[in-house]
Amino acid sequence: MAARDNITVTPGGAERALAALSAQIRQGGRTSLAQAAVSSGLPPDLIGELGRYQAIGNVLVNRLDGGKAPTTTAAQQALNAQLIKSQCQASKALDITVNPQYGVLDYRQLAVVPAKPTLSAAQPAGSLSPSPSASPQLTPAC
Repeated sequence: MAARDNITVTPGGAERALAALSAQIRQGGRTSLAQAAVSSGLPPDLIGELGRYQAIGNVLVNRLDGGKAPTTTAAQQALNAQLIKSQCQASKALDITVNPQYGVLDYRQLAVVPAKPTLSAAQPAGSLSPSPSASPQLTPAC
């Protein structure tokens, strides 16, 4: 998204975005940012990239809403739809492939989810992988 939309993020901007995200996580009564990121499947060495991703999203949202936060639910939903479309277009342009042993990319969640089992074996109890959505979106809808 950054390259396509000409967005540059400084290391300080990424750090501020991480600090805001960390505060939001603590305010929600959850654990630390690192623990939340790792429990969501993000390796600890990529947490800095999470800050960059968040900062890019913040800049894009500010561009899309003209620097004014939407005041109505309909306007918030429209802004969210624009952001999702931009993320989808960026994902589509990257032509992402996932090794089948790890699952498939669900474009709706922008996450790797387990593929539908091709065998009739039961899922192992206590599996740590994300559960597949009822109907993962395997191709970009944008």
